[in-house]
Amino acid sequence: MEQEFSVWDSACDLLRNRLSKDVYDRWIAVIRPVSLKNRKLVLSVANDFYLSWLEEHYLPLIREALGLLTGATRPGAIVTSETEWPDE
Repeated sequence: MEQEFSVWDSACDLLRNRLSKDVYDRWIAVIRPVSLKNRKLVLSVANDFYLSWLEEHYLPLIREALGLLTGATRPGAIVTSETEWPDE
């Protein structure tokens, strides 16, 4: 899980510089990396409201940041809500 934390931490640094502190703290800082599968970073948020809002408003910006970091022309990022993950 170390690699997805590293990629996500670097993406957060880029996003922190592009967004206001309030927006970053409210919408981006709450995202947690879950895994890196088939070159797609799987991210998790607390509930379906956050999921819907992020997909609609910030997923393109998240993908842009990941693309800058990885050099991928179509970086993959999937956001899920914690309610979709079974308790471990």
